[in-house]
Amino acid sequence: MAATLSAARGGSIPGPQSTGTSRLRLPRGVSRWLQNARRTMGLLGSVHVDGVVYREFTPEPLPRALGRKGPGFKDYRVHFPDGTKMLIRATPRRIFADLAPAPRLTRYARVEPLIVPGMRILELGCSTGYGSVWLADRVGRSGAVVAIDTDDQAVAFAQKRYPRPNIAFEIRRPDSLTGETDGSFDAVFAPRGITGEGGDTADLAELWRLVAPGGWMLVGVSGAGGSSAGDAPPAAIETTEAILRQICTADVPPSPPASAASTGREHQGAGRDPGRGPAFGPAAGPPPPVHRPRWRAGVIQTLGDPLDGVHDVIVGKPEA
Repeated sequence: MAATLSAARGGSIPGPQSTGTSRLRLPRGVSRWLQNARRTMGLLGSVHVDGVVYREFTPEPLPRALGRKGPGFKDYRVHFPDGTKMLIRATPRRIFADLAPAPRLTRYARVEPLIVPGMRILELGCSTGYGSVWLADRVGRSGAVVAIDTDDQAVAFAQKRYPRPNIAFEIRRPDSLTGETDGSFDAVFAPRGITGEGGDTADLAELWRLVAPGGWMLVGVSGAGGSSAGDAPPAAIETTEAILRQICTADVPPSPPASAASTGREHQGAGRDPGRGPAFGPAAGPPPPVHRPRWRAGVIQTLGDPLDGVHDVIVGKPEA
């Protein structure tokens, strides 16, 4: 049956250091005084999470470094549990979840009811990989996440920080997906980079091609250039929705008669063969007793208020 999305549930989103050792929280005034004293004396600090150590090169706090009065970045040397090291640069777009809040996870939680074990998910623009891990935890060992990004440093970090058997981190561009088979993924996430401009049509069409029948696609709409500094303008959202209607609704079958629609069951197994199997994936014998959730075919919806300057739009593909 078609799933209904609601607001993110409290307590389901890990924050910075959420998977690491517990740390003593000092009063804000004391913490600020210590930071100012450390910066004045030139003392360098470090952050320890799950055996990973981040050593800073400058005493300036990360929020200040990424703020208007800072240089816009902050460098660290990372020591991994296997003894390897690498240099990283945190920026407003390259977020490391061990060091700063990760707003993308709040956005992903909006569609958590649609994610179930066994799904195969494509994440376009995975950045440093923290969202990929969140997805991988929910699809389980029987599922898989293919996470791609053009940022070679972010992907290299993700490969070292989150070595999971059900995640593949790759340095790829959207146009490199042409070799993938149609309908390869049960869900496609494109959390950033869609600006509502004309050039988005080809990328969205290619991503839609990869969505399996009965699957869905989540697209993040931001301002020009993919900036998260402010909310996406209404024109960008309208353009994106128009593009999605053009490339996505062509696969949607005609609406059922009014009598069928009035039952509220037109999406429950619509277009399915009784022996086809689960709503996602290849045929696997008789369907399981519990149907996997899916988004309503052809329905394009903006999910709630913007988060981190991005509006999320979801669209579902009808079953074959």
